[in-house]
Amino acid sequence: MTTYLVHAMEGRARLRHPFLAGTAGQERALAALSGRSGVLEARPGSGSILLLLTPDADLDGICRDLETALPELCRPADGCRCRSARSGASALSGLLRRGQSASLGLSPRKLELRALLAACGLSIVLGFTGNGRAHLLAGTAFGLLAARHVWTRRKAL
Repeated sequence: MTTYLVHAMEGRARLRHPFLAGTAGQERALAALSGRSGVLEARPGSGSILLLLTPDADLDGICRDLETALPELCRPADGCRCRSARSGASALSGLLRRGQSASLGLSPRKLELRALLAACGLSIVLGFTGNGRAHLLAGTAFGLLAARHVWTRRKAL
């Protein structure tokens, strides 16, 4: 892969890099992350590390500290997500540029969840009012949104 920060959402981030595939690299990364403010837990995986973060965690700061301890993570010229963060963009906004966009000041995940809840609520309200066609349409929209939500988050379930 060309970047080591492959996934970030509220409270979680996944780091993946060929250097982390080795035992020595993972041990050095876990040692650098242990005791770091904002990191609740660092779980080693197969060539990756899952970070469980506090809500106020500074992901850019965590990346900078990790790069200082492990310069091997930024060896690929274009592969350092946090290096772009120092030039003004945050690591999370760098992830959003991969086909996702934030709308109305909300992250894509929050926007998806709000649309899911709105479709559910609309379906319930329309069911009680007796408008069968609209209830069916809103229920179908809710079902499709729910199926998409479960499919995209199937590994976390």
